[in-house]
Amino acid sequence: MNLNTLHRLFMMFGRGQDTSENPYYSQFTQKDEQSPEERIQSLQSQQIALDIYDYTGLPETKSIFQMIRERSELGKNIGPRSKVNITQRYLPHQTQSQTIYTCPGRAFCGRFSADGSVFLTASTDGKIRLFETNNWNVIKTSRARDIQWSIIDTDYSPDGRWIIYSSWSNYIHMCNRVGEEATHEALEISRSSQPARCCFFSIRFSSDSREIIAGNTEPTISIYNLDRRQTVNQFRGHENDINSVGFIDGTSQVFVSGSDDFLIKVWDRRSSARHVGTLVGHLHGVTHIDSKGDGRYLISNGKDQCIKLWDLRKMSSDADPPAGQSDWDYRYGAFHAAHHHRELFNGTRVHRDDQSIMSYRGHQVFQTLIRSYFSPLYSTGQRYIYTGSADGCIYIYDVLTGEIVERLQIHNNSVVRDVSWHPFDCAIVSSSWDRTVKLSTPFFTGTHTGTRGQTPGLQGYSDDDDDDDDGDDDGDDSEIVYE
Repeated sequence: MNLNTLHRLFMMFGRGQDTSENPYYSQFTQKDEQSPEERIQSLQSQQIALDIYDYTGLPETKSIFQMIRERSELGKNIGPRSKVNITQRYLPHQTQSQTIYTCPGRAFCGRFSADGSVFLTASTDGKIRLFETNNWNVIKTSRARDIQWSIIDTDYSPDGRWIIYSSWSNYIHMCNRVGEEATHEALEISRSSQPARCCFFSIRFSSDSREIIAGNTEPTISIYNLDRRQTVNQFRGHENDINSVGFIDGTSQVFVSGSDDFLIKVWDRRSSARHVGTLVGHLHGVTHIDSKGDGRYLISNGKDQCIKLWDLRKMSSDADPPAGQSDWDYRYGAFHAAHHHRELFNGTRVHRDDQSIMSYRGHQVFQTLIRSYFSPLYSTGQRYIYTGSADGCIYIYDVLTGEIVERLQIHNNSVVRDVSWHPFDCAIVSSSWDRTVKLSTPFFTGTHTGTRGQTPGLQGYSDDDDDDDDGDDDGDDSEIVYE
């Protein structure tokens, strides 16, 4: 009997059935004070709704035929707002999904560059591959260094010159994206302690490409200056692993962090080494955070099986750490969740001090740190939220209603850890543990404009060299996944 089987029996018949003595469950109320209809109505009067309406021309939606007729008969130009009003209607569809690459291991990370001309993928085989999106040919392959289990996170520098990546390692590594001569450097991040093993679960460049912010398992947030090649700031305030960090706007002064202590904390590096605010509402660990880029709104994905939308103006000056601990481990999936766990995940119970302004439910967050994002401004006006899911699907939510507007079931019930929406075109690329990287486009087109004005053909590509399902080469697919 292996460890997984013992854990299943333990959860089903032992621990976790009586919640009366666990202080963890005392934090939750039986239901939300606001009905879903009241939340939607409240959200549609807030600034985020006004921004979406202003950029897309919603809620009024003219037919495309009417726009063309007005242009022809009345001489009205189709302006930027009308263009977004058109493009935001056409979402990627599962019937238009094609495999663009098959990895030798589980695909963990996948991301378009800022101009959409390059796509990066990273997997458990320890390689970073760059693709040209006008033909989906591999243009560069880099062998990652000091990798344990997998490459965990990656990022492009805004100036387009560099790529950074992290793993279960005490270093963040940086390699060049452009240039004939290969550069590969290990960046030693100063840490507050020296445990046997550390992982930087989240790494991001600053807007000027001169600094890197990183959150790790200590849990510490570090800011590393690339000009000085040293850590210039460190911040502590979480009680558990930090799974996501990021600057909230272009100033690179204010940033947020999400942790397995259920909390999101807001920091201003100009004021002090202590957080300046806390966002409370998740019932389990936070897996990912994405800022809208306006310095005000952000979303977070959580192990409590929901995405939450936040307004930073509603943060509290401080909040108590969560009482007790959950007796459910998300790495083992829904099969191990008892009735009282499911009440937390389906919205029957909520945090009594929930400060979020909307929750989005339907996708699954099991086994790994699944990412979620705002859709691009250029083509959608950031009207949507999209996310990977443990059930092999991509979910697209309407920001203002919380409804699932598209569900792409394309990865055979295998975890979709990362998703990336092209910054200008109607296309999403998903990276899955079924080892495939897939491109999904709207139903009306069978091709993807990789860079504006160029229409590439899709070419499936594979250099698969291992047959077991766990992404390594030991023939054993029973390994427990660590983030």
